[in-house]
Formats: sequence, C-alpha cells, structure tokens
Amino acid sequence: IDCTGIVSKQCYEAWLKTRKNVPLRPEETFRKSILSHITCTDGGSQPFPAEVEKALLKLLRRGGEVWPCFKDKKDNKGMLLKIGIKGLRCQGYHETKHKEEAPQFC
Repeated sequence: IDCTGIVSKQCYEAWLKTRKNVPLRPEETFRKSILSHITCTDGGSQPFPAEVEKALLKLLRRGGEVWPCFKDKKDNKGMLLKIGIKGLRCQGYHETKHKEEAPQFC
C-alpha cells in the first residue's frame, strides 16, 4: 500500500482548508492529527485500517528526512521544519492491540 499521499503537500493543504480556524502551529497540529489516527490514544480518532497503518508506520519510522509536506517550509520563527527527521517511534493501534491479544509466557 502506498501511503505517501498522507504526508504529501496536497494532503496537508487540503487538511488545512478543513480547519475552521487556522491553528497557531498548523504543521505540528497536522503531525499530531496523523499520530492520533495511528495510535488512537486521544479517545476520539478512528484508527487507520490495519494494512494502511502498517504501511504508514513503515514510511514514517524511516526518519532521516522531513515529511514531504514540510520540505523547505519554515515555522513562525523562520526555522526550517524538521518534522520527520527522527522518525516515528510510537506504536500503532493495531500493533498494540495485537500485542495485547498475544498470549504472554513467562
């Protein structure tokens, strides 16, 4: 599954247009929105389908480069954004669910 569209400039710009009020830090808000759908720890987000989550986690965990939607983009202070450089370290909803369902042996 190709998930590159989720972190594309087109997706980010489309998401931004859906906001009633533009967030103070829209790039960080977009990042958190994606993470909320990956982890479902906020209590309200719907998880991505398992196959999409797996492909998206593989893409975002690579690190080493800024997400395509933020390439050459600067924050409010004029600094280049670095979202994605370190790679994603969180567990996905389906990963966590799978671990909880697996039998535990001591």
